[in-house]
Amino acid sequence: MAPVRRWAAGRDRLMGSEQAHPEPLLRFIARFDRRQYWLAHEELEELWLQDRQDFFKGLIQLAAAFVHIERDNWRGALRLLRTGLEYMEGAPARLHGFDVEGVRRRARAARQRVAELAAGDRGGFDAALFFEFAPLFAGAVRDDLVDDEPLPYRVRRYEEGYRAVRGRSEE
Repeated sequence: MAPVRRWAAGRDRLMGSEQAHPEPLLRFIARFDRRQYWLAHEELEELWLQDRQDFFKGLIQLAAAFVHIERDNWRGALRLLRTGLEYMEGAPARLHGFDVEGVRRRARAARQRVAELAAGDRGGFDAALFFEFAPLFAGAVRDDLVDDEPLPYRVRRYEEGYRAVRGRSEE
């Protein structure tokens, strides 16, 4: 049985119009584009919990995939890239201000490279495959949305553990 896809059922309620974008979506883009993938995931989850749209779930999965890419966890990244793309399958060309096909094209390129790495390729992940959402988004994304926001406890704890795993220290 094919999953039921929800694209714009909540658009009028959440988005108002294609010109009005909720702050959690804008914060997601700002954090993703700064390569704060876990925080981006957390930002958009707030909006997804309100509406459960598959497109938002797909974006969340992509952000989580890039967390795994940063950790060189190719199998985890591959699984999340696949599911993220599946959640976006059949979405209209433009949705919530996004060039959906552009998002899918970049995610597929990342998935292809991650699949090679998961299969044993010893090269690294090409930095050019880290992409930004702002160029694929019709709305304006302000940098000041995320500058001084304190991290919630669970995210701060995650970040501290992540730095320890990657050998990063608090500065």
